[in-house]
Amino acid sequence: TLQIIVVDALGGPVAGAEVHIENPSTVPAVDLTTFTNAEGLVYLPGALPSTDYRIETTKSGYSTATTYARDATNQNPTPGYLTVVENQTTTGTFAIDLLADLTLRTFSPPQTLSFADTFADLSQIAEAVNVGVSAGALALVDSGMGYPGSGHAVSVAVTPTALHEWGELNATLNPSASTEALIQVVDASGAVLPNAVLPGNEAGFDTFPVSLAGIATSTYPTLKLRANLTSTASAETPELRDWSLSYRRGATPLPNIAFTLRGAKTVGSTGAGAALYKTTVADSTNGSGVKALSLEWDAYELTLNGYDVVEACPSPGYALAPGSATDSSLYLGANTTNMLLVTVKDNTGAVVPGADVTLSRTGFSQTVETTSCGTAYFGNLTSSSAYTVSIAKAGYTTANFANVNVAGHIFYVATFE
Repeated sequence: TLQIIVVDALGGPVAGAEVHIENPSTVPAVDLTTFTNAEGLVYLPGALPSTDYRIETTKSGYSTATTYARDATNQNPTPGYLTVVENQTTTGTFAIDLLADLTLRTFSPPQTLSFADTFADLSQIAEAVNVGVSAGALALVDSGMGYPGSGHAVSVAVTPTALHEWGELNATLNPSASTEALIQVVDASGAVLPNAVLPGNEAGFDTFPVSLAGIATSTYPTLKLRANLTSTASAETPELRDWSLSYRRGATPLPNIAFTLRGAKTVGSTGAGAALYKTTVADSTNGSGVKALSLEWDAYELTLNGYDVVEACPSPGYALAPGSATDSSLYLGANTTNMLLVTVKDNTGAVVPGADVTLSRTGFSQTVETTSCGTAYFGNLTSSSAYTVSIAKAGYTTANFANVNVAGHIFYVATFE
C-alpha cells in the first residue's frame, strides 16, 4: 500500500490537494491523479513493489511538493522516489501551503536637504512675539525698560516635496544663568508634537542634535520650529544663533535592476555535500523599478549585482509566511565590495528609528543613525569577522554584538530592548 499525506506549513491536513502518482517502471505503468480526503490522505492499495514511485502534490494557489530523482548532480535527493515493498505500507508526507506575495521596488537613494536660518533677518520667521534679530541672532527685544520675561518665534513651514524621512534638528543657543532658550518642533497648525511622537519635545530641547527619524511623514508632512526664550533678568536675553531641520526626499525609481532570490529549503545535495536549493529566482525589476513575485513560504536571501542596498523597508532577507504579502523598497547606492546593512528591531519585532549604531574593530569605528526604516548602512568596508555592532538609544538598553562577519554584502538584524 502507498499512502500519501499532504499537510500545510503547520502540519495540519490539506483537503482537496491534487496528488499525481507516476511510476514508469511497473507493468502496467502507473500514471494517475487523485485528490486528498478531509484528513489530507490518499491511499493506493495494491501498489506493485517498486523503487520508482514519483509523487507531486499541489493545490490551486498553493506551493508544490514533489519527489526528486537521483542524478549526477543531486546524488542525495530529499525526498527521493518512494519505494513500495510487498506486505508493507509506504508513507510519504508532503508539505504545501498558500503562496506568498513579494513585491520588490528599486530606487535611487533619497537626497538629504535641510531648512536652515542664521537670522540675518526675520524672513524665515512666520511668527514673532517679543523677539527680533540682533547681530545675527534671535533674541528678546528690549522695550526700553529692559527685556521682557519671555518671547517666542515660529519658523516658516517646511513642506518638502517627495518627502522620504525627517532627519535632525540642530540649533546653536547662547543662554546665561538668568536666561533660557528651548526649541520645539510643531506641526503645520503650530501645535507642539507630543512626546509620544518626539520624546522630550513638550518640554523643549537645549541639547543637539535631536533625531526626528521617528516622526511619521504621512502624519506630519509639514513641520515648523518654535523657539521659546525666557529671562529672569531684565538686562539679559538668551540668543538663538542658528537652527536647522534636515530631511530626505526624492527617491527615484531605478528600472531593470537584476536580482537573485534564493530560498533556504533544499531538495538534496551533491556527492560532495553541497546543498541544492529548492527555489532560486533570477529576475529583474521592470521599467518602473517593480517586480511582483508569488513564492513558496520560505526564508529568502537577496543578491544584487552592481549596487549596495543603502536602505531597505523592510530589509532583506525575507521570511515569507504562507499567504503573506511583503512589499520591500530597496534604495541602491554605488557598489562596494563589502557592505553591512544593520536593521535594528525591538523585542516585539518592530524596527527602531533614531538609534545610534556603531560599527567598530581595531583601528576603525563609525556611527550611523538608523533611518525611519530602522536601518544603518556601512559601505566600503574591509572584510573581517571581528566587527562589533553596538546599538544605543535613550530609553533602551545598550546592546553589543561581537564577532560580526562582513564579507560581501551582509544584511544583519540586531534586536535590543
